[in-house]
Amino acid sequence: MVRSANGKGAQAALTAVLAEIRALVSEGDSLSLVAKALDYAEYMPLLIADPNDRTDDFRALVEELVAAHSGFADALRELESPTNQAPPPVSAGMLDSLGPGESGEFGMLA
Repeated sequence: MVRSANGKGAQAALTAVLAEIRALVSEGDSLSLVAKALDYAEYMPLLIADPNDRTDDFRALVEELVAAHSGFADALRELESPTNQAPPPVSAGMLDSLGPGESGEFGMLA
């Protein structure tokens, strides 16, 4: 688990990291920086999902990325932002309300 000022900071930080990686690739920036950032991004969900408190480890990864490239500063801001709201809990049967052929908000279900 990763504690943050809100319940969603770690996910928002990971999203910011991925967005910056996309920008780096589109700008043709350093492959070694992109590779390092992808390695970190791959590890971040494991820290988020860990039942133990991995906040310090997650923050250290983000801070290392910021030190390597200032474009990752948004990720640190997202981690610390009190404005991200935790999503509401999913109740049992919530997805049962989808009708035949419906695939959910982003088309990823079914």
